[in-house]
Amino acid sequence: MLAGGLRAWEQAGGELKRGRRVWSAERQVRFITGSIVVISILLSAFVPALKWIALFIGLGLIVAAWTNYCGLEQLLARLPWNRATRPSPDVVIEQLIAASRGSA
Repeated sequence: MLAGGLRAWEQAGGELKRGRRVWSAERQVRFITGSIVVISILLSAFVPALKWIALFIGLGLIVAAWTNYCGLEQLLARLPWNRATRPSPDVVIEQLIAASRGSA
């Protein structure tokens, strides 16, 4: 049993391997959609039709909120940096047991 959780493990000097940090899918969606809206509005000063892109993105966000389904998020989930390889729970438990025996 891991009393105190991961913080206690780390404070006791246990090794903790962290994977690379990746923005959450929701944060990626907000960044991309916000960027598209800002760029399309700025460029619409030169090409007025670009304002419709901002409208389309806004409508997409409304539909995503209403249906609780975001196509852009699903697309982003397939990108390589969003596919983390994670060990199975059995492997993690075996590693924790082995590490606790080594530190005892």
